Amino acid sequence: MMRNNIFKGVMLGAVFLLLYGAYSTYRDFQIKSQIYKELEMNGLFINIMNSGGTVKLDNRLSGNRLKSIEIKIPSIASKNDDSKNPKKVKEVNKIIDREKLDEGMKNWLQDSFNEKVAKKYTKKITVWYRDEVIIDEVYNK
Repeated sequence: MMRNNIFKGVMLGAVFLLLYGAYSTYRDFQIKSQIYKELEMNGLFINIMNSGGTVKLDNRLSGNRLKSIEIKIPSIASKNDDSKNPKKVKEVNKIIDREKLDEGMKNWLQDSFNEKVAKKYTKKITVWYRDEVIIDEVYNK
């Protein structure tokens, strides 16, 4: 009889842990989806090849919802602009002044992901543009 009660207790505990794990995974997915939507991370750089962003969730007791945000954007001037291949370098679009575009892009990134905005969502933000760190900030409360 005692063995039967222990088995039931263990099974009940296992079911509870399984349900908590499933809920936790679902909640993390919902939080990430909400933040991606608020920050427009899914569509912000959708037309820039090889760009992307990653977010890491913080623990549940933290005031911020994210531990970190990292965004990486290659050059937006031309398809082959960042290529090291000599054949591809010849194919670079020379119509756009890359230096002016890069400077404008850096300024826009710094304005868009400024401390006031970033602090609401995360403890750390890193933004890369053309293999150069544009923003690398850690915020403490």
